[in-house]
This record gives sequence, structure tokens and C-alpha cells, in this order.
Amino acid sequence: MKVDYVKLNNDAERLASRISQIKSTKLRTIFADIKKLQMSIRLKVKPKSEDKQTRTSNEIDIDDLIKKTLVLFRARLHYNAARASKKEKKSWDELKSELDRRINNVLQNPELFEAELADFMEALLAYHKEKSSREEETNE
Repeated sequence: MKVDYVKLNNDAERLASRISQIKSTKLRTIFADIKKLQMSIRLKVKPKSEDKQTRTSNEIDIDDLIKKTLVLFRARLHYNAARASKKEKKSWDELKSELDRRINNVLQNPELFEAELADFMEALLAYHKEKSSREEETNE
């Protein structure tokens, strides 16, 4: 499946402007979780047997790893959103909604992980930093 990186970039930029109330450290923590999964996938990728019954115990089903990790990641995302202050609530709702949509896409098609989450979060983090830096400059 071909990924539209222009759309991905535009989506990240738009979302970054709507989640300005979220602290950069919280976003970096979310990004770190995604990067850990990405690195785990890269380290564990091995050719897998097509037939699960003939698979040896040390072969890893990357799709299962992605799905398991994303289900837990979603729970942590919702936990962080629930702990947000009233001031941050709307921003967390925006972030949660967008990431839930992307997680659902990846759960349906794990091959989309790289673009739907890893690349998207990297762009989002960059735009969020840019926007928060501009806000700090205007507040000075």
C-alpha cells in the first residue's frame, strides 16, 4: 500500500496546532514508545514460516508483536488523557482521537505501522516543537 506522505505531513501539522496545550515531554514519551516498538521490530524481524504450526518457538510473528504492543500503547494513551488537566483535556481528546484512528488502521494492516504511527509521530513532534517555540517567543 502506497503512503501519501504529503497528506501525512499535513495531518501532523494540523494536529500539532490543535494540541498546543500538551507538554512536549508527554509527546516525546509517546514518540519514545512508538520508536521502541519500531526498533524492536527491526531487531526481531526474521523470515517467518507461513504455517504457524511449523513455526519454531524462536520465530516471531511481527504482526502479533505490533498488535499486542499497540493495544497496550492505546491503554497508556487513554490513561494519560484521563490524567490531563482541564486546560489540556481538549488537546488530549484531539490527540487520542487521531492516534486511535491510526492505531485502528495499523491493527487492520500491520504493514502500515511505519507510516501511520512512526513517521506520523515524528512529524507531529517536530511541528509541535515548532509551534510551542513560536508561542514562547510571542509570550516573551
